[in-house]
Amino acid sequence: MNKGILWLVLTEESNKKLLKVAPPIYSNVFAHHVTLHHDTYLTNKYKDLIGNTKEITLKNNCYNEKIQAVTICLTNITSQNEFPHITISAQDDVKGVESNSLLRVNNNSTPIDGEITIEGLVEFKEFSK
Repeated sequence: MNKGILWLVLTEESNKKLLKVAPPIYSNVFAHHVTLHHDTYLTNKYKDLIGNTKEITLKNNCYNEKIQAVTICLTNITSQNEFPHITISAQDDVKGVESNSLLRVNNNSTPIDGEITIEGLVEFKEFSK
């Protein structure tokens, strides 16, 4: 088995809800998942999580001149990222992984009004060889 990514893929309804409260500001729209563990193997620990639905609470809409992400809180599951988030949008030449850099420095940030929760399904996607 190859390494891959363990992620929380947003449901269609959650994706729509997310984009309503944090409209994309750049042309390349992601709004697809929360990375739980990147570049990992599908271990027994993770196998038990696959197929489970998890709750995601939206916190802040953050952006800079290149990329936009929403910071989140997870319930009953963790992310390896220092700042768990969902990448919303980016300039055409910017990769989604740059959200990690965005959240490590001061950025433009607006709190999400109210306690808005969405859902995602735990999945593992194996990297192509």
